[in-house]
Amino acid sequence: MVDVRAATVGRSTGRTDLILSFTVPGLMLVAPFVGAVRQVHHSILSADSVTAIAILLAIGAVAGVAIRHGGRVRVVTLAAFLTVALDLMLKGTALSQSLPQRLFAIPLAPFFVATSFVIVLAVCHLLRAELLRILASGFAVATVAALIGPVGGTPIGHTHTKAHVVSKPGRPLVLHLILDEHIGIDGIPTDLPGGRELRQTLTAFYDEFGFRLYRRSFSPYVDTRDSLPNLFNFGRQGVAAAFLTEPEKLFEPPYVLSRNDYFERLKALGYRIRVYESTFLDVCRAQAAPIADCYIYPEWGFESARRNLSLTGRLRLLSTAYLQDSLVYRTAKIDVLQRLHRRFPGTPVFTWERANSGPLTSLPTLQLLEKDLTTARPGEAYVAHLLMPHNPYVYEADCAVRDPADWRSIEDTGALLLTDLDRRDLYDGYFRQMSCLYKRLHEMFVRLRESGRLNDAVVIVHGDHGSRIAAPRRGRWRRQDYVAMYSTIFAVKAPGVQPGHDDSFHSVHHLFAQLWNGQSSDPPVIYVPEDADPAELEPQPVSNLGWE
Repeated sequence: MVDVRAATVGRSTGRTDLILSFTVPGLMLVAPFVGAVRQVHHSILSADSVTAIAILLAIGAVAGVAIRHGGRVRVVTLAAFLTVALDLMLKGTALSQSLPQRLFAIPLAPFFVATSFVIVLAVCHLLRAELLRILASGFAVATVAALIGPVGGTPIGHTHTKAHVVSKPGRPLVLHLILDEHIGIDGIPTDLPGGRELRQTLTAFYDEFGFRLYRRSFSPYVDTRDSLPNLFNFGRQGVAAAFLTEPEKLFEPPYVLSRNDYFERLKALGYRIRVYESTFLDVCRAQAAPIADCYIYPEWGFESARRNLSLTGRLRLLSTAYLQDSLVYRTAKIDVLQRLHRRFPGTPVFTWERANSGPLTSLPTLQLLEKDLTTARPGEAYVAHLLMPHNPYVYEADCAVRDPADWRSIEDTGALLLTDLDRRDLYDGYFRQMSCLYKRLHEMFVRLRESGRLNDAVVIVHGDHGSRIAAPRRGRWRRQDYVAMYSTIFAVKAPGVQPGHDDSFHSVHHLFAQLWNGQSSDPPVIYVPEDADPAELEPQPVSNLGWE
């Protein structure tokens, strides 16, 4: 006699298993995507987000065929998807940044990935009878939590606002612009198309507005985390991550200053300080000096350029938000593909993702700064750190946004491999982006001049390091590599400072400290990261730049 109830239950169980087989893998990919999209303040209901979710569900449905196969294939497939999902949700890259890897340069990423998969596979094998239902319940909850839970990360917008902070009368307006990755005037390569013309354009800009332009200024450092904290403290430490708080020294941004002698100096002079900074380096937090307002813009985002980008371009950028912290992805790309590329140059290096889009968020920040300056008064200090002309190179010379497929970045060339063709192509993008930046700066300075605010103001423009369009290897640094890494802009306009050009050879740290403290030593060294451990800085003579 047939047991009808048992047969019905069996068919129901079979249908449930079928549905879960084709939906659970996709759900495991969607849950971390929802969290990643909200983390970068992007709408989950936008057309690009919905399209990306559909693609992830389709990938999961394809995996469902293997899951339906049953047995070991089922367990291994689910374990692989679970490993990837946990990696995405727990930011595996950050977890792998352990002390052994940082201090002794031990490459632990492949070990982390392999070990994680083995552990997850063992757990999946033990729970194999109810594995699909457990995963369905767990990731359904994770997806809902990602949708309605609080958004982590650094707050975006105006923070640390203190309306009661007032300035002393009689102090000139201060405008301090930090242009990230801006090469110095004499560092601009003239052996490449557009280089000589860009030198002339920048020189004409600083001449027009009465600056003293230091043509051969340089930074002692190649990393923002070393350059700006030292500059803000009027010092030059020969160790990595000086003046940064723990644990930011060892892990992920935002990197936070533990001291800021510059702001203390502005405070002593009676200035009301307003800051514009990215989520990369935080100079506002934990400061004794009162900051009237701190505007934080995201290091990654493309809301300002959404109308100028195709759906494919927006999907490409969303993939960055999704994959940038994935240890599995980085291991596959860096430890496998890029190693193959170095050994066999014909091997392609896939660069679907874009590691950052700081220029897209920096230009709107510059526009906000320009708007705020229309009401600026003497006794106020405006300090802005802009990720321009920093890579990737996303703008044409007229500031039109390029399609993400046409963006250029040093990271696209493969790990530490830069051909002459790569250099030419990268500088072409760099020159275009620089032209866009100065187009907007010229417009802003014209308005400042017309308003009269530029007349007696103290205006400082400098970089933090060079263009870094170089890939020097141990014992094979060329002059052009040193120049690309260390040459950076410094120009100042201030009462008592004679306009014109200065061909002397000084670090921006020395010039900045001299401007605010009246005196500063200028050791004739640059600090070169060691190949084995970039946290170790080796002092080398500045004569390596070839300008002495």
